[in-house]
Amino acid sequence: MVSSNERTYDGLCLFATVDDNSKVWYVDSGALIHCTPHRDCFCDYVHGDYGHVTVGNGYRCSIVVKGKVEIKLSNGGTLVLKDVRHIPELQKNLISVSGLDREGNFVAFGEKQWKVTKGSMVVARGERVGTLYTLSGMKNIQLDFCEGCVYGKQKRVSFRKDGKKKKIERLELVHTDVCGPTTVKSLGGNFYFVSFIDDASRKTWIYAIRQKSDVYHTFKKWKTLVENETGNKVKCLKSDNGGEYSDGGFQEYCSNNDIRLIRTVKRTPQENGLAERMNRTIMERARYMRIHADLPLQFWAAAVDTAVYLINRSPASALNGGIPEEECSGKPVNYFFLRVFGCIAYAYIDKEERKKLDSKSHKCVFIGYGGDECGYRLWDYKHNKLIRSRDVIFDESRFYKHKLQEHGIEKENKEYMELDEPDEPEDGQVPRTENLEVLDETTDTEIRAGDQQQVPETLNLRRSSRDGQLNLEKIEGNKNPADMLTKVVDRQKLSLCSTLISLR
Repeated sequence: MVSSNERTYDGLCLFATVDDNSKVWYVDSGALIHCTPHRDCFCDYVHGDYGHVTVGNGYRCSIVVKGKVEIKLSNGGTLVLKDVRHIPELQKNLISVSGLDREGNFVAFGEKQWKVTKGSMVVARGERVGTLYTLSGMKNIQLDFCEGCVYGKQKRVSFRKDGKKKKIERLELVHTDVCGPTTVKSLGGNFYFVSFIDDASRKTWIYAIRQKSDVYHTFKKWKTLVENETGNKVKCLKSDNGGEYSDGGFQEYCSNNDIRLIRTVKRTPQENGLAERMNRTIMERARYMRIHADLPLQFWAAAVDTAVYLINRSPASALNGGIPEEECSGKPVNYFFLRVFGCIAYAYIDKEERKKLDSKSHKCVFIGYGGDECGYRLWDYKHNKLIRSRDVIFDESRFYKHKLQEHGIEKENKEYMELDEPDEPEDGQVPRTENLEVLDETTDTEIRAGDQQQVPETLNLRRSSRDGQLNLEKIEGNKNPADMLTKVVDRQKLSLCSTLISLR
């Protein structure tokens, strides 16, 4: 309400008649946000530095809390105000008309009445008393504690939606979590991986482990590594309530090294959200890279390690587009050596390991970077071994799946029978067939043509689904070499087969 000597402007404020003056709310058409000086009005709030507001006399007031306020109505309903600011220096509770409009409400004043509607539903209504609009029959009702209501209606407390400010000093706070187990063990025989994320730089370290009990020894190894690299000490470690962070001397080690260990409540992964989200991001990227290259499942650890290597060299929203690796090391990163995961790579063979006329390259699959070791990590699928080399030529247009396709074609071609050319028979003679051996696919035994068999009376030639090829099928007669000849035979060898089995 604005007053002067000449006239008074009304219709701008909402007055609620309640016993407690702290519960009086005014509707202000000039206010941009809902605000209150009373902390006890909030049912859910988050601390933080949300800036300042300037009041009519030019004084700047700090905003220290943002949250939600629920106003109980006399008809049993509730008027919910979201994003309400707590301003201790303020004198009155203000409801912003523009704030109600942003929430999808419609506020109407006229004929000594007012109401707030949302669609066809009336959220609140009231009448004008004097120069102010009041909320009809609003009272400050205090209900006694109801144990039955607690048993029947209790629900989980909502989690914070606004994240905390990230730390400034490296290793001041480290988030950790264990992911696994996987259904297939990695090339190194591991089923889990543990991650460590620095809150200040957001750099991530991962280690593949065989079992959860290995977390303790892995953490000690990682702690020594990062403290030597950064020159800082690990001050606080935040983890879930898993036993791997409490058993096996883990708590005692943290206590002896002045490390504060924060453990979340059981079955509340939301409290360790940064580590949980990072593990999800890692698995999503690793899963895509492995599937894109069509690598076997046992390469999941290599894909995870490569995904983290790239995440540390990618822009992070928490750093406003900064690079975690640069934030941690203080040095710019290079990208010229990056290659597509799972592509075909040719590793150079040293002259000491080959003869003069041998090939100079191993055909391999690129599965990651050296990390602490120099060179690229390659998988030699022909000899089933891991190779580390810096002299590599990459074919980023072809992947491991193309190698499988080529292997499948070769395998399919091997299904065709290859018969040696026999000597030409003399006129009126049938060539001997004692040396002909045909494999029975159903019994895995060899049937020799020298055994006593009866030649079938007729054979039926059936066209195969493969173009240009025929199948031989028996119609009558006992088993003989022709009966077992179920392999597909090329058209050009049909006459040869017919001669060998005395087909007239």
